[in-house]
Amino acid sequence: MAVIYKENSKIFKGVLIFLIGLAIASMVGIFTLWFKGLGVGYGGTSETWSHFGSFFGGVLGPILSFLSFTAIIYTVYLQSDSNKVQALANKQAAEDRLASEKLAIKSQKDQRDAFQKRIKHEKQQQLLSFFINTFDELEKLGCEATQDLTEKNELGFVTLSYRTNAYAWKAHSTSLVVKRCIDKFDSESAELIHIYATKCSGQVNNFKRNIAISQNALINSTEEINELLEQWKATHCRFENALRVLKNKYFSTWKEESNNGN
Repeated sequence: MAVIYKENSKIFKGVLIFLIGLAIASMVGIFTLWFKGLGVGYGGTSETWSHFGSFFGGVLGPILSFLSFTAIIYTVYLQSDSNKVQALANKQAAEDRLASEKLAIKSQKDQRDAFQKRIKHEKQQQLLSFFINTFDELEKLGCEATQDLTEKNELGFVTLSYRTNAYAWKAHSTSLVVKRCIDKFDSESAELIHIYATKCSGQVNNFKRNIAISQNALINSTEEINELLEQWKATHCRFENALRVLKNKYFSTWKEESNNGN
């Protein structure tokens, strides 16, 4: 823009100098024509000078008027051209300002998205940490409850103690929490939860089967054992249902991520 304006200013000065020079040359030419061409010279009467004034004004006046008119037209042209340049500069400035605003909006959106992703990631980490700790506790309780099936009293009988009850309660509550939180996992968390839940489901099923196998050696009542077996069966079913839902919901994503990793 500045280059165009500078170039126009240079052209305007050149044209102005040319018109001034042309006006001066016209005046010199008229004087030369009058004094030399017509042979009047610097002498003469007042009537002669009167004729000179009429001649000078009649010939030079239209020329100067034409040159002035030409200069005015050129000035108007330059003004119009300057307005166009200014309008173009204003348009460019508006586009630059709009682009800057869009860039600022995009930057804010990127920052907001990054913040939301970070919050989501932190929530997933907290949720994953909670479940991993829960599964570890459940596995530990399962190992302790297994002692009820191996420890015998002085009469050679086995009794299901508080350890089995604690394991049963923990397995029951964990299966419910896993089922309720299925939609809150992302793909990576769901895959890890699936691994841990599969392990815990197998442990629950093995413990239930061991109780069924050892029920004749238990001094607990038949009703109590049957009720306990039904509870373990329901808990195992909830684990298996949760595993099936996890697999149906995320298996395609796991497979795609695995293929991309290969």
